Amino acid sequence: MKRMRSILSVVLVFMMVALSFGLSGCFFNQEQGTGLTLSDPAVTTPTIATPGVLRVGVDSSHGPFAGIVDGKIVGIDRDIAAAVAERLGLRLELIDIANQDPTQMLAEGTVDIVMGVKKSNEVSPQNGLIGPYIVDGPAIFVINQSGVPQPLDPATLNGQTIVTKADTRAAWQAQQAYGSENVIELELAPNEIAPIFDQLKSGEVTYAAVDAVSGSHIAAVNYDDIVCAAFLADKDGVYPEGVYMAVRPDNTELANKVTQALQGMRDGGELTVIVSKWLGPVSTSVLTGKQAIESHTVTPELGGATSGGTDTGADPNAAPNSLQ
Repeated sequence: MKRMRSILSVVLVFMMVALSFGLSGCFFNQEQGTGLTLSDPAVTTPTIATPGVLRVGVDSSHGPFAGIVDGKIVGIDRDIAAAVAERLGLRLELIDIANQDPTQMLAEGTVDIVMGVKKSNEVSPQNGLIGPYIVDGPAIFVINQSGVPQPLDPATLNGQTIVTKADTRAAWQAQQAYGSENVIELELAPNEIAPIFDQLKSGEVTYAAVDAVSGSHIAAVNYDDIVCAAFLADKDGVYPEGVYMAVRPDNTELANKVTQALQGMRDGGELTVIVSKWLGPVSTSVLTGKQAIESHTVTPELGGATSGGTDTGADPNAAPNSLQ
């Protein structure tokens, strides 16, 4: 019964966020099936399969990146895809890739782009990566009542008690970095986070280790003073992964155009607005911070690391940075 309540609570939280911001906000202006035609498209066939339409694959089982509310796909990936399509002068068509092979869908032309790709995913070695547009993975959460980012030096956690969920990557990395004697593992249902944050709120502990995006989403809805403060490295210095878009490996033109659109969204602040809507502004400054993003960036030439760094993750000692 507890497990069912936990799963239902996560679903309700996702719906609350989607409905609270509305489906008609500034990044929901290209609804599926409206027949909207935009002028001066930046790309056309054969770069995209259907003239005037950017077909983007999202995984509706992967909230808060994407989920289904009232029969429509909502979430971070949906909003970013809409903003990219608008910058390219294209109508957005979302395709749910849950439980499907995204690599095959790209190869067959069923979709032009896939969202939510990490380098550990099977889709990424065979396809070109664009981005990242956010960074995800185990992170440290704290109480922050100031509403502004506060740099967190991971060395301050030495000897401190950290609460986390048992049998997760966050728990493993916290134990590797700070010792198992300092880590409290709670036995929780798969989608359950609230008891961890409840201990933060009560003052029982000062630090919690939870995956950055899912934790920030729950905190933004139910715990307005809990924020993602820094990424959590393991003892070998392995940090979280970038989250990318993927295109077919030979579609360099689309990769370049989408890269330009994403860069424009970062420079113009649209990316910050979108992610903040779902994760809160303070957590967003860590997950889309310049240091974090640049350390994961790949070139639009389909998968090579830039000269600025490889996909090893952000420096946990660096203060959060804004992309604006």
